Parts: sequence; structure tokens; C-alpha cells
Amino acid sequence: MAVFRAIDAGNSCIKVASFIDGELKKVVALERDHLVHDREEFFAEAVAGLSDEPAADLGTVYVCGRPAEEPLVGELARQLAPGFEPRALQAEVSLPFKILYESGVPGPDRLANVLALRAHGRRKLACVVDIGTAVNLEFIDRDGDFCGGAILPGPKLQVRSLVEATRGRLPAVDSSEGRITAIGNSTDAAIRSGVYLGIAGAIDRIIDEAEVELGSPLRILCTGGDSGLVRGHLAHKFDFIPHLTLFGLREFGELAGH
Repeated sequence: MAVFRAIDAGNSCIKVASFIDGELKKVVALERDHLVHDREEFFAEAVAGLSDEPAADLGTVYVCGRPAEEPLVGELARQLAPGFEPRALQAEVSLPFKILYESGVPGPDRLANVLALRAHGRRKLACVVDIGTAVNLEFIDRDGDFCGGAILPGPKLQVRSLVEATRGRLPAVDSSEGRITAIGNSTDAAIRSGVYLGIAGAIDRIIDEAEVELGSPLRILCTGGDSGLVRGHLAHKFDFIPHLTLFGLREFGELAGH
């Protein structure tokens, strides 16, 4: 039985997951605010969340995190799988596709999404829409290479920016309350309209333009913890796959031969 742990160190929360024989068995999501207030308790909660799953036996824990966080995430990884050395997914590692960037390197979450996109039905000419703190779109061309994408602020970030920029004159909207309509009949409703329909419209426009640039319709996967109130307003058809980034980390593990 092949078991390994994956850690997706996102902007708002850190997800730890257990895969058994390539199948996702359990995900524990912990808010970053918890990490700031009590690091040891955060680690203990993450370990306890997977305590009923078999211990990792692959010798490696696969980590998706920003470079500045590697020591912190690495410490968590070693507690999840004692004795095994974690490995980070970065642009410098050997990947089965080209990164067609003119400058800079994409983040590890974007690389994981591309790995998952390529593995899902062995798709080419496809796109991932990942809606979280930021909204990331990743595109792969007809050769299966990562040709780039788009990044824009996610729903919660947009709402927080409105509150901060207006010094509290606009309210912090609770996204779980109220319908989303084009014509908001209150300030809260108007913010929900602008944020959620605005993001959906931006995603659709970016995909339209990308299909022109790539010369073909695209297959689309949608994921992300904040996608719930956006994806229902998208004009494009898509497949929704929760925890897509974690599946990309699983692909990375399999590529590494562990």
C-alpha cells in the first residue's frame, strides 16, 4: 500500500492530505490565522487530523508552498511523516512540460494545477480556473506545455479591499448571505453583484480571448475554496474538481517515482 502526504500551503489556509494508492482519502484544512496565533497547536491539529490514516511509506512528503515558507511547511511535513524528507514542487524540478514564460517563474500552486490538468483525461488545449484568495487561470497549449495565464484578486480580497480603501464606509459583505443578482437592491447586494458577477465575467472574457489566441475551444476545469458563488455564473462549461491542486501534488509524487 503506497501512502504519502501532500501539503498545499495556500494564502488563506493550509491543506494537508493523505493519498493511498493514488486515491485522495482525507483532507484537513486549517486557517492561516490559527498558525499565526499558536504554531504548535496548529501543527498538532494537522497531525491529529490524519492520525487515523496510515503513516506515509514513500519516503517523501510533497509540499506546495512559497519558498519563504519552506522551513515552516517542511517542519509540518516532518511531523506528518517522521523520518521522511519533504520535497517542494518548484519550477526548477524536472516536469513533463515546458514553462513558456519570458521572465520569472510561476508559483508552485500553478504548476500543481497544470500537472493535474494534464493528467485529467490527458487533456491538451485546456484551462484551470482556481478561485481562492487570488483567481488563477492556467492554460496549456496543443503540445501540453504551460503557456501562461492570468491572475486577478479573488472574492474575499476584493471585498476586503473595498472596506479598507473606503475606510469602512463600505461594509464587509458576508458571501453566504443573500442572492446574487445583477441589480443589487442594497449596498451589500450591490457589492455581491460587483464582486461575484464581476469575477465570473472577467473569467469568461479571459477564456474567450485565450481561445482566440490559441485558435481552439478549451476544456476547462474549475477548483478553489472560493469558487462556490462564482462558478454558477460562468458562461463557459467546465468540470468542477475540488482539491485539484492536491491532485497535482499527487502527480508530482508519481513522477518522482516514489
